[in-house]
Amino acid sequence: MDIQIHEAQRIPSNINPKVIPRHTVIKLSKVKYKERILRAAKENRLVTYKPTSTGVSEDFAAEVLQAKRVG
Repeated sequence: MDIQIHEAQRIPSNINPKVIPRHTVIKLSKVKYKERILRAAKENRLVTYKPTSTGVSEDFAAEVLQAKRVG
């Protein structure tokens, strides 16, 4: 599957950049790509891209997280 990334940013690590890998925030061009990646991450806990295994999780706004806790 050819996934098209619209934008990607690396977030600096405040703790120890040499030991802890930095987070990467990506925006995908289509929602179906995001859904497919997240489904694979939930099933396998890790997603392999080239030779590297990567953990994947969703990032929600504070309002969305609060609504999920309440609801």
